[in-house]
Order: sequence, then C-alpha cells, then structure tokens
Amino acid sequence: MYKHILVPTDGTELADRAVREASRLASALGSRLLILHVLSPMELPHHVEGGALTRLPRAMLLEEAESQERQLMDRAVKVATDAGVTVTPAFITGTSPYEAILHVAEEQQCDLIVMASRGRSGFASLLIGSETNKLLTHVKDTPVLVVR
Repeated sequence: MYKHILVPTDGTELADRAVREASRLASALGSRLLILHVLSPMELPHHVEGGALTRLPRAMLLEEAESQERQLMDRAVKVATDAGVTVTPAFITGTSPYEAILHVAEEQQCDLIVMASRGRSGFASLLIGSETNKLLTHVKDTPVLVVR
C-alpha cells in the first residue's frame, strides 16, 4: 500500500505525535519513513545593531541553531528506529514549509504524507492559517493523513 511515508516535524509535541503515528503506520506496513524538518531562514538568529547578539560571532549562532535542529531530528529518528522502521532524516531550508514538504514528497516519490494539525477552526484558522491547511489546499496526488 504505502511504501514511502513522509512526516515533517518542527519538534513540537504535536509534530512528535505525528512522528509516532507515522512510525507505527510504517512499521505495520513495512514502509520506509522520511522525517523532514524545514528550516525557515527567518528562524535563524539575526544580528541587531547594538543588541546582545552583535557581540556573538555569527558562526557561533549558526552552530547553536544547527545543534537544536539536530536534537529535534535525533529525537524523531529515535521514535522511528525504536518502532523498527527504516528511517531517513532530511533537512531543507525554505521560506514556505508547505511548499518545501510538497517538493520533497514529489522528489522522493513519497506516497503518503503524515502531518500534524493544531485543529484551529473558524475565524482563527482564517487569520492564522496553518502549514497543514496550505498543504492540503495545494497537494495534488499524494494522500495526506492529518494527526491531531
């Protein structure tokens, strides 16, 4: 059925739940799992003239950001390997997480995307939106399992 499952994570508790669900599904189906983290350039620490960060070398700030990214990915990979799943971790930088997820899913020929949703509804979802909603609006042929 599903041979290659993609699950994006941002390290939040809700994303961890999606990783656990994707891992259980991959284990039951004998599927491979691709765990993806999309890093927005906006999430990188920025120097502000006169601010405390200006005294720290940019390389040090980037190393700290990379270390945090590795920790969240290591945690997700452990969940999958503990479930006995063949897992591939991947990082990508993109300003639009949903577009990056769709791009990677297509490029890697994933046949299912498992993604978390915060469950906002009504006016809040219109104002805030979510990467899951955007992905659901733009995905073409790949099924999406939404985890709450």
